[in-house]
Amino acid sequence: MAQRFYLIFWCLALGLASYVALDYWSTKATRGPKKFERLWAEDVDLLEKSGKLPAAWFKVKDVKLIGGTPETKDWLKRIQIPVHPAKEGTHNLEVLVVVWDEGGKKGVMVQYDLVEIATKNNVWELGRTLIVKGQVEKKGFEAFLDELRPPGMDKPEPAKAAPAAPASSAAPSSPEAPASPIPTAPPATN
Repeated sequence: MAQRFYLIFWCLALGLASYVALDYWSTKATRGPKKFERLWAEDVDLLEKSGKLPAAWFKVKDVKLIGGTPETKDWLKRIQIPVHPAKEGTHNLEVLVVVWDEGGKKGVMVQYDLVEIATKNNVWELGRTLIVKGQVEKKGFEAFLDELRPPGMDKPEPAKAAPAAPASSAAPSSPEAPASPIPTAPPATN
């Protein structure tokens, strides 16, 4: 009986460990459209929970996706959209999606335009950028230290203003004239 209990225990432990490892791998190792799909869904969920979206966001009757590039159009065919229309909506949502690649980073720009159906007026817009590849993530002990650091401690101190120059008796009479001469580069000689 005890052997059977240990066998069941170890099978459950192995199954749980496999699930956790697969879940971790799938969130960290996915690239391209699937990673964008996950990030976009998380971002929309965050926006909806923040309470900062207009009430019309939840009254969207139709979602129109606009792919800005051929690559974007391909990505949009391969993912599920995280915005769900309502049957009795009063607004349309136009979503411009553009995949970009710059300096080793790959990201997606998502531009939301909420349009009132009756007047066809754009009543709200928002742009978001999601980094799909090349984002530097802190790992291990450095990430642990960031969790412990008090808020605001990691922000750089604001730059101090230069001391004001003493007022001179020969101040210029015109407000456009500079108080001191501006150094200029000597003319180029050929």
